[in-house]
Amino acid sequence: MRTTVVYVNYNPGMESLRKPAVRGKAATVRQSVTMPVVLAREVKARAKLTGAYQQFMAEGDPAKRSEAGEDLIRSIFGSAAIAVDPLR
Repeated sequence: MRTTVVYVNYNPGMESLRKPAVRGKAATVRQSVTMPVVLAREVKARAKLTGAYQQFMAEGDPAKRSEAGEDLIRSIFGSAAIAVDPLR
C-alpha cells in the first residue's frame, strides 16, 4: 500500500486565477439510484398521490374537480375504491 503526499504552497494573499462563480439558477442534476422494489413502489405511489392531490386542489371546474377527486381517492385506496356506475 502506498500513500502519496502532495504539498501545495498556499498563499492567502495570492489572487485566484479562477473567475468568480456566476450565481443564478441552481443547475439540476439527474441521478439514478438503485433501491428495493418495495421502496420503489412506495415512492411511485407517493408521487402519484401528490400529483393527484395538486391537480384536485388546483381544479376550478366542478365536473373536472369531481373527476380529479376520484383520481385522488383511487391513488389513496387503490383502483377498486370507487364502484363503477353502469349507468354512466
